[in-house]
Amino acid sequence: MVEPPIGGSELTLRSPVATVGTGVRVGRAVPLTPAPRTLGNAAYAIIFAPTTVPRFVRDILGGDSPSPETRRVLPTRLVKLLTEDQRRPHTMVTVVFGARGSVGRHVAAGLTASGVPVRLTSRTPDASHVAADLDMPETLPAVLEGASQVFLYAKPAGIDEFVAAARSAGVRHVVLLSSGAIVQPGADRNPIARDHRVVESALQESGLSWTFIRPGMFATNTRWWWMRAIKEGQAVRLPYPEALTAPVSERDIAALAVTALTERGHGRQAYTLYGPQALTLREQVGHIGTAIGRPIPIEVVTPEQARADLGRTMPAMGVEAIMRAWTEGVDVVPETSVIVEKLTGRPAQTFAEWARDHADDFRL
Repeated sequence: MVEPPIGGSELTLRSPVATVGTGVRVGRAVPLTPAPRTLGNAAYAIIFAPTTVPRFVRDILGGDSPSPETRRVLPTRLVKLLTEDQRRPHTMVTVVFGARGSVGRHVAAGLTASGVPVRLTSRTPDASHVAADLDMPETLPAVLEGASQVFLYAKPAGIDEFVAAARSAGVRHVVLLSSGAIVQPGADRNPIARDHRVVESALQESGLSWTFIRPGMFATNTRWWWMRAIKEGQAVRLPYPEALTAPVSERDIAALAVTALTERGHGRQAYTLYGPQALTLREQVGHIGTAIGRPIPIEVVTPEQARADLGRTMPAMGVEAIMRAWTEGVDVVPETSVIVEKLTGRPAQTFAEWARDHADDFRL
């Protein structure tokens, strides 16, 4: 993008991208008065596009804004480029995989609300979603072209092809929807944890910047477990009604992802999040009943019966993970977290609030 300083006092721009916002034409030398005698390579930062400047400055100067010395030697207009709001929208697109999913759709909405251009993907494209499938690597180069960031879900089988396509396309940052199972005891024996670890490891070794979002029990799982019974006016069948879990809202998971995609300082970070409260399964059913305006009966069943019930809506791997969490919740109080409020500035959604938002899912 640049040639070395001429006589220590100017830079020559050789790329249109390098001149964004500077008012300087390609090939024209930019005088630095006085010459940056002590800045060395840091002087090169001034000719990068505004969307890449903050990260470059952070890496070269060791901070998110120019030092007082840098301010003295750089032209006023270029200093302004370096110090502009860190939350400004990206001019390059952010690709959202799984944009119709329970988390992906909230990520897409949050990025759009922040003014970030998005490219939404789906296995079944339409007017607003482009075709992309992590199981079909030939679909990846086109969808990643011109992208600077990606929101990704974990797909171990296709991660190597994704990394290759992302690096070739010039993607800089990937936010991965991972799993809290990775940090739980016995993770090496948990197939969900192992699958997510494969994807995390590939991204860690890719050379790309990454952020891992590791949620615990999804609140939306209750739709799979209990929605049909509640809609049909039947009892919710539970093996351990007093088992505690800390369900996390998909809205909060997405909010962390959006924060990592729109604010600086989240590269090479892994965030584990749980819900803000530990609730018994009985209490969770009660909150849904309050939301829909009628009591929901509970029937206590054996663990074997519960496995069979869950198996009607979930794969075997998921069934065992849920049963394990419920069994542990009988004797152990699960972790809760405040990471959502810490990073986004707003309180996490409680399960009662989640139930009110999803009341129609459980109504007849």
